[in-house]
Parts: sequence; structure tokens; C-alpha cells
Amino acid sequence: MKVGIVIPYYENSKEAKDRMEWLLDTIERNKSRVKVLVVDDGRSALWLDRYKGVKIIHNTHKGVSASRNVGLEYFKDYDYVGFLDADDSISDDYLKEAYKECKKNEYDIIDCRYIQSGIEVFGTRKEREWQKNCVRNGVAGCFFKVKTINGARFDENMGNGEDTEFARRVIDLEKHKKGTFNGMYVYNYGVNPKSIIIRASRNEDIYE
Repeated sequence: MKVGIVIPYYENSKEAKDRMEWLLDTIERNKSRVKVLVVDDGRSALWLDRYKGVKIIHNTHKGVSASRNVGLEYFKDYDYVGFLDADDSISDDYLKEAYKECKKNEYDIIDCRYIQSGIEVFGTRKEREWQKNCVRNGVAGCFFKVKTINGARFDENMGNGEDTEFARRVIDLEKHKKGTFNGMYVYNYGVNPKSIIIRASRNEDIYE
């Protein structure tokens, strides 16, 4: 079973660098069978190369959708591909738990426990049942079966919301199966004022 995960990265602040280092330190400290790809979007953050357990591609500056598409091309022959945002966090067991669920090869999309602003969004049984039957906004924290993606790519012309559009275009829960795993994904909304989601919500140029 071949599982990969894509992390787009654009270094627009010290906070962004600090959060990316924290995320990669977590990944390096907790070895897993998931192949991790970081796509450096045009700023030539050469310090990334010190992470020997992570594949780094230094790409020309094209934006987050283009970076994710580089990852989709890189992992096109894999079984599953997931996505993380560079300014968010994961639990130590996140990648290992994700791999175990992907290895079952039962699901078209696999989601995880999800925390936003310190609150577990899907904490109750009722909410977990709802989670199993919907595609939440965005792709960060999720893994998709590559065959289900079927060559689809992120829309590089969209300024924001491209991840939600991609997920809803690719996944139809009337015919696709969704699973969940116990790894924790922490969405740090509001922590980094220069994060992609914050700047997009303000209609700012995300990659200026």
C-alpha cells in the first residue's frame, strides 16, 4: 500500500516558518510509512532540505493549487494521497493511524479527528455520524483514494475555496465510501494572521 501526503509551503512570515518547522519536526520524530512531500512555492526555502525523511520540491511561484497539483502528479501511481496545510498541526500518531486506515483499502475518502480553535468539532457520537456522511470544507487532514480522484486537479484560477470545490467535485457520498481514523488534525484558524485561510477570508492576495 503506497500512501503519500502533500504539504504546500510559502514562506511569507517568521510565524509560517516556525509552524512549518513544528509540523516537520513532528513528522520526523514519528516515523511512518506515509511518503511526505513538501512543495516549496517559489521562495527557495533551502532550510527545508535538512529534513532527510521528507521529499522537497522547490517549485516556481504559482500558488497553493499549483503546489497541490504538483503533489497529485508526484503521487499519481500511489493508492492514497492526503493533504496538510503548513500552518496547522497533527498529533504524533496522525500519519501512522492514517496509514492503517488506508491499508484497509475500503474507502474513497478518509477523514480524521478535527480540532478548530481548541474545540474538537466532531466530538459527540451524533456529530461523528454526521461527519461520516459528509465532506467537510477543505481537504487538509483528509486522504483520498487516487483512483477515485481519477486525474482531477485543483482549479489554479480560484483565489480561495479551491480545496472545498475540489473535494465536492471528486467525492459523491451517494456512491463513494467515507472512513475515519483516530489521528488528530488541528486547524489553527486565527493563530497565524498571515495563514492562507485567514488571508483568503479577507479577500487578500494569498501569495503576495
